[in-house]
Amino acid sequence: MLKNKVFGLLLLLFGISHFTNADKEQCSSDKIIRDKIHVGLHPEQNSSSCLPYDPLTRSYSCPNLDSALKIKDKLAYKCIIVYRNQTITESHFLSSSDVFSLILTSNDTQIKIGFYNINVSLTFKDCNDIRIFGFIFFEEDESTTENNTRKALSFPGIQNLQIHQVTFNGFHGHALSISSMKSGVINLTEIQMFGIGGQTLSKGLYIELSGSDLQLIIKDSSFIQLSDQSNYTLTADCGKGAGVFILIRNKMRNSQITLVNNIFKQNKASFGSALYGEISGLIENVQIEVHNSSFILNEATFSGAGILFKKTKEDTERTLPINSLKLDALNFEGNVANKGKGAALSLWNLRYIIQKNEILNSKFMHNEALLAGDIYIVRGFTTLDNVNTSESKQKSSKNKVMNYGSIVVHDTKLTIHKAYMHDHKGSAIILDFSELYIQGQVRITNNTAFNGGGIALFKNSIIHLTDSSDLNIWSNTANESGGAVYVSPAYFGKCFFQNLHHFKGNVKLSFNQSPNGSAIYTKTLRGCAEYPKDMKSYQHIFRNLTNFTIDCSKKARSSCIATDANSIEVHYDEWNNTQPGVRFPINISMPDELGHEQSSPLIVSIEEGNVQFSNGTKFSVINKSYLPSFIGDPHNQFDLKIYSNSYLSTTLKSLKLHDCDWYQKFNPNKTRCQCKRFADDNVKCLEKELYTTEDKWVDGDTSYNCPKGYCTCHYNPLVKFCKYNKKSRCDETRKENSTLCSQCKEGLSVVAGSIKCYNCSGDHNGILNLFLITSVIDLLVVVGIRLLNYENYAAYLVPVIFSYRMVAPLLRDTPLKLCSIMRIIVSLFDRNEEGIDQNYICLTPGLNNLERYWFDFISIFSWPLVYLITSFIIWVLQISTRSCEKLKLKIPRDSQFRTQSIIAHIMFFEFLEFAFGVLHYISIKDEYGKWSCRVFAYADVEYHKGTHLPLAIVAWVVILVVLIYLFLSYYDDCFTKIKIFFRFQKICYKEGKSFYLIFRFVMFAGFLAFGEFYLSPGRNLLMTLVLMSLLAVQVYFMPYKNNWFNWFEIIILTNLILIGVLTEDVIDKDAWQACLIEVLMYIPFAGFVVWIIYFIHSLNCARKFRQWISSSTIVTTLHGCFTKSANVKKLRQCFSKAAPNSVNTDDGPIFITDK
Repeated sequence: MLKNKVFGLLLLLFGISHFTNADKEQCSSDKIIRDKIHVGLHPEQNSSSCLPYDPLTRSYSCPNLDSALKIKDKLAYKCIIVYRNQTITESHFLSSSDVFSLILTSNDTQIKIGFYNINVSLTFKDCNDIRIFGFIFFEEDESTTENNTRKALSFPGIQNLQIHQVTFNGFHGHALSISSMKSGVINLTEIQMFGIGGQTLSKGLYIELSGSDLQLIIKDSSFIQLSDQSNYTLTADCGKGAGVFILIRNKMRNSQITLVNNIFKQNKASFGSALYGEISGLIENVQIEVHNSSFILNEATFSGAGILFKKTKEDTERTLPINSLKLDALNFEGNVANKGKGAALSLWNLRYIIQKNEILNSKFMHNEALLAGDIYIVRGFTTLDNVNTSESKQKSSKNKVMNYGSIVVHDTKLTIHKAYMHDHKGSAIILDFSELYIQGQVRITNNTAFNGGGIALFKNSIIHLTDSSDLNIWSNTANESGGAVYVSPAYFGKCFFQNLHHFKGNVKLSFNQSPNGSAIYTKTLRGCAEYPKDMKSYQHIFRNLTNFTIDCSKKARSSCIATDANSIEVHYDEWNNTQPGVRFPINISMPDELGHEQSSPLIVSIEEGNVQFSNGTKFSVINKSYLPSFIGDPHNQFDLKIYSNSYLSTTLKSLKLHDCDWYQKFNPNKTRCQCKRFADDNVKCLEKELYTTEDKWVDGDTSYNCPKGYCTCHYNPLVKFCKYNKKSRCDETRKENSTLCSQCKEGLSVVAGSIKCYNCSGDHNGILNLFLITSVIDLLVVVGIRLLNYENYAAYLVPVIFSYRMVAPLLRDTPLKLCSIMRIIVSLFDRNEEGIDQNYICLTPGLNNLERYWFDFISIFSWPLVYLITSFIIWVLQISTRSCEKLKLKIPRDSQFRTQSIIAHIMFFEFLEFAFGVLHYISIKDEYGKWSCRVFAYADVEYHKGTHLPLAIVAWVVILVVLIYLFLSYYDDCFTKIKIFFRFQKICYKEGKSFYLIFRFVMFAGFLAFGEFYLSPGRNLLMTLVLMSLLAVQVYFMPYKNNWFNWFEIIILTNLILIGVLTEDVIDKDAWQACLIEVLMYIPFAGFVVWIIYFIHSLNCARKFRQWISSSTIVTTLHGCFTKSANVKKLRQCFSKAAPNSVNTDDGPIFITDK
């Protein structure tokens, strides 16, 4: 024994002697004596547990990392050294009570952390100091699970964290998560992350910061091919930050965030694919810096493929806390924003939270977006210095905007010290409600745009010229207007070049081209005159400026500067008392290209009534087809017809007269239209333009979310406006002009359970086959229920139908290839969009949505429907004694009450499921988790005309009426009646056990709702199993008279659970899976067929049938078959064994037993 200990000690010391110097330094770098845990040092150590603690070497020896992480006794300072590749097979949670400080070290040891869809993770909570060196973490196999929020390495509440030379490869969920950090230092160096997928907020690195005195450093790291597999629709939960996600919480202060020498390449997400930063709340003295990093070939669905920083909600307080964002020496190349803006860089709502935004010494090349290929800024203060942008272009899209630019800013103060912008397929800069300060050398050349080849200004945007301005715009092209500078209509008299007559810098516009204004296009030059009241000074605006040069190409067909009509002068007396049809002139006053005032007569005739130019009068135009321009020729004369209740205005290049839009109201004092005020925060109105901040459509003064495919959204450099498109609300297979888009196109037909129309080969009679099959089954069910007792229906048919209804949503979206019969069952019970096999059941063309839904209801619930009709007929015959005698029918005395009870039971469950199904049709979740009944999920229901909600209300009213009628239709005490109802159900027969029946009703109702709204493939399997197991336990203790009914229901539920398991993603998609599901689905149906055969055999109808052939007396044979069999005699004997208690009815007393 002593020899073995000595030998082991020598072997351990020998192993320790092979440590690298780096290992020794890492374990003792902070001069703290640490307890060492050696993992995999002894290959012959086969035990699953660690060797006892050796006080001499202050160390453990463990066979694997799982066992090492379980050591928690008295080791506040640990150093775990891993010698061989490891596989972690279980999750580990270590808190500050388990370990105060830990070092994990190895030399490129590979750690398998997680297997196929098994969530294995390492969590260190509230620890003081964690250091990890030299590991390669990877996942065993590729995962297909969606919404995987697992965190491979998680550090909630960590104070100090250092990770060096660690690789993460192939994780699903967060590879590395750092959350709730309130103080300390995070130092991540030489981190490599590759190929991380899934569907969570951040696929690579997730960091959440709050508190004060924090320092985050990410240095010399790579984030490559990280992907967010989210649904690329605007109503979906869009992914953010596939590479790095940084969330800065409220009240963070005195902290530093630094990213240096990092590479972000080929990452994909919806927003901020490579680097996403979000500020939530107020922060103070926080510096964010990104240096010497590359963002290459990243792709975003919407915005910020490279970098996106945003404030979640702009603060209303006009404060400027001392915070800064510095982006220095960055390279953006080949980034793409497919449906949005700012492919390389996007900054949103940072105006009142970050005082200083700097973009320095950076290059932008070959970036591509729908709007703003390189930089997009909304509400901020930003400085550009030594920035080079080149060769960006607009992303091809059906929603392509007209004005595209490399840099687009909205409501922003942009300062440029030095920049070179060239070879863009769009404007170099687009200003929208913004200000541009030129304080250095700016070169803009060889760009081609629709308006404004160099710079385009919208909505009162202006350019400030200073003594240090050196602006040169040359060789640019605008296909429409403004080769160098384009200025959209302004609403005040400021000049687009501020300080034009007093700056000492240099501006040169040369050799630019455009059909309208090769150098400048603007609505008016009035504000640019040094002395606006002196009209003659217009011709000297630019001629007398020695430091402002305009040099136009001789080949240009248009003038250098193009202006538009700037005023309309109307002589009031000319409008008074003018009769309809009388023509008279009004004068148009305008400047020409050099500012000379010109005037032109406009001949007008009045169409309707007297028109007076005074308060309350509106003017508009009928003819909008031809509106000539005044540019170049001030003496055009043309006719326009004017009528009352309209207004007069000018726009862009020509005189236009038009009505107020629906979102505007006429201001009689100013004789123009003005936007209405909207109570909805998502609806904005700027002068004469309406826009929405999100993809929403506007109705009244409220906005609503646009379901996928319902809206047509239009974009321009500033705004987004979506219209609820009536055409897109109809399925493409239906006629657009039909009522509620109901009729199918020629040659197409609807099928059961579908909103789409299909080519059914011209055969629309397949529905007869379905009705024939269901009618035969219904007849057998009705006969069986009437001749046996109600317990057969309650104990067999209800669970079977319930089982199929629960299976249908499980198989709704499954990729398994089921047979035709299974597809019919799934479609009939679930009413999905595709419908059942169109080759079998085609309906008459032209069904609208309401008619189709009623058919689905009838086809699904044909059993109870036929049974309700049959029961009603028997009930009527039972009341009419004479009719019964004529038909020789003998109906038991209690059949009236039994019939009512059965009808009530059936109607309760069937109408309840119908109500749930209807409510499910109208439910749409928006991004805020609210339910909206204003628009419907299915495209053939027209807005404001849907009938689903009234149908649901009717179904609930029917349920209430049935229960009230059942319990209160007799004159006895209602509580006595409830007991009678329970005992006639033959379910809860034992005294004092009536609560079981109530529980049964509640459970079945709950599961119907659960199956309709929740159950589907990929949902939480554990929740499904727990709820179904609860129902199985309830069924097991149900006090049936015959115990085999309990076991039968348990078999049905077990069958359903197995099908649910098989539809989950934890099992491979093999052919045997679909086969096994079909076998399990046939079991309840096979049991039903066996029950029918046994019932027919027990009636001994074969002999009765032969007698019928010989006697040809149909009624006699059927009467003997249904009244003289042994089974019916037994049933009558059961009913005769009643206790003395009774209830009087019209046909005599019904006896009730308490036993």
